[in-house]
Amino acid sequence: MKIATAQAEDGTPSAIPEGLCHLIDSIGTPDFPRQMFASVERMLDGAAAAVYSFGGPRGTRLVIGDWQGRGPTLTRHTGEYVVRYAANDPARRALREGCVVTTCLRREELPHPGHRALLEEAGFAWRVATLFPSGAGAAWYGLHVLLPSRRGPSGAAFGRFARAAPVFGSLISRHLRGPELEPRLRALCPALAAREVAVCGALLRGRSAPEVAADLGVRVSSVHTYRKRAYAKLGIGSLPELFQRLL
Repeated sequence: MKIATAQAEDGTPSAIPEGLCHLIDSIGTPDFPRQMFASVERMLDGAAAAVYSFGGPRGTRLVIGDWQGRGPTLTRHTGEYVVRYAANDPARRALREGCVVTTCLRREELPHPGHRALLEEAGFAWRVATLFPSGAGAAWYGLHVLLPSRRGPSGAAFGRFARAAPVFGSLISRHLRGPELEPRLRALCPALAAREVAVCGALLRGRSAPEVAADLGVRVSSVHTYRKRAYAKLGIGSLPELFQRLL
């Protein structure tokens, strides 16, 4: 397993992620996950990526995912990773206080055979993971990128990604903290119920309806109902319209 570390915000030279201006412009909008994952996957020639939170009051959970058409298999992978494999993840064992830690390992290096089998089923041979302090309620965020190539990333590609990791970490943390969306939603429409505000805020940050349902402990159909009620109160019909109302 390759490991690279950098002190958070210590002036370590960082690689500039491709499309950095677009990434910055999309912070706090539904387009941020697409822009961020496109940059990450181009840098590593990856095929899927996800961001998890670790150590917060809600435990390990997925906060952003991009499955590139591999939805059912990787949805199952995510669920099993959170419940069964995250606690013994080698990337988490490499953590250093105040550091951004980036690891690269082959599928065969994962300690649990079930985890290895899930990645093999989905066609992935390597995983690059970078963990960074969240600066929020969760202790850490982890950006995981899955790669199909049996050769894995080149040393140059891994090094460039490791140098860019503090930049990605800062952008992800800012996006997930959000531009105080919930207070702005309440000010925009005081008639919104608490669940309607929570659903709209999550959707604005790029969460899917199933992910919002899992976060709130409700059915996906309930998320659709809360969204429909909120849109009716706001006099809008789509997520882009909601974003425009908050500009």
